[in-house]
Amino acid sequence: MFSGIIEHTAKIVNIHDGAFTVENTFWEIQTEGQSVAHDGACMTITRCDEKTYDFFVMHESLDVTHFSS
Repeated sequence: MFSGIIEHTAKIVNIHDGAFTVENTFWEIQTEGQSVAHDGACMTITRCDEKTYDFFVMHESLDVTHFSS
């Protein structure tokens, strides 16, 4: 459950066909398949390493979040 407490902030480094690549500011506790809240919307991590991680945003999510901007 999202508590509303911001624990980390990070920069988006790339967006391509709905796949967002984000600077990984908490790699030591992060795993693929983990759900992480991004601007209040939970997204599943599809790839991660020490520098960046990826998540995919479906068209439906783009319509109801700020990810399209």
